[in-house]
Amino acid sequence: PGICLSAWSEVLDVYQRRILGGAIGNMIDRAYHGHVIDYVLLHAGSYSFAIFNLADAALTVGVCVILVANLFFQNKAEG
Repeated sequence: PGICLSAWSEVLDVYQRRILGGAIGNMIDRAYHGHVIDYVLLHAGSYSFAIFNLADAALTVGVCVILVANLFFQNKAEG
């Protein structure tokens, strides 16, 4: 049981593309504006935190999914 190797390969490919897309998005911002424009601000009460943009979110989610996949599923795929 479980997800077959080709399905994992497709999932990882999607998240690798998110990482690449996020990096390219931030590079475009830097090229046009000289800095990355962040437009999402999360806050709880008077405490503000997590200022980011869509490219940052794509990078972060992509890296986290690939890390978790490698940590927990790499051994199963090899053996």
